[in-house]
Amino acid sequence: MQVFDEDKMKQDKRLGIAKLPLSDLGLETVKEVNLQLLSSLDTTKVKDKKDRGVLTIKARSDHLAIVAAFVLSSPPVA
Repeated sequence: MQVFDEDKMKQDKRLGIAKLPLSDLGLETVKEVNLQLLSSLDTTKVKDKKDRGVLTIKARSDHLAIVAAFVLSSPPVA
């Protein structure tokens, strides 16, 4: 999942990226997961270590669909 800010006058900026393997979701049960946003999923390419925030996902899957809710906890603005 890629997370972007939304700007009205400028281009949206990518805040970070996170990955949740669908195999981690249990059938018919709600699971809450906190994922640290990264600048890249390839850890060899990550040059900065700044805090990009945490994406909290509550999700459940059934045989036909995945239902999810997302909350982004961003780091304090300097």
